[in-house]
Amino acid sequence: MKPIPKRIFTGTVILVVALVVSMTVQVEVTPPDHTRMILDRTNRFYIAPPCFNQAVITNNLSESTMKKAKELDYIPESTCTEQSLQAVHKPLLLAWMERFGLQKSNWNW
Repeated sequence: MKPIPKRIFTGTVILVVALVVSMTVQVEVTPPDHTRMILDRTNRFYIAPPCFNQAVITNNLSESTMKKAKELDYIPESTCTEQSLQAVHKPLLLAWMERFGLQKSNWNW
């Protein structure tokens, strides 16, 4: 049996160590700016879609993004919306996968 070349062995070790580190190091992930929001233009609220059915709102609604809601200085309609937009802690590898579209985001409503 032939010995494994040093370059292949070193590359494999580095890859395994990088994989282990990326699965153990936790990072904080926040909702991206393009997260879908519902805006109540009368009350100047924004509502996260999972909280829409329990929200007390007018019928002057539009769909927008988190970035636009912040630009307009809208406030969250309820604690449900605030809690649904809380940052989460994830392993570094999963955060990267989410950022590059390889995994669904927590805020993909």
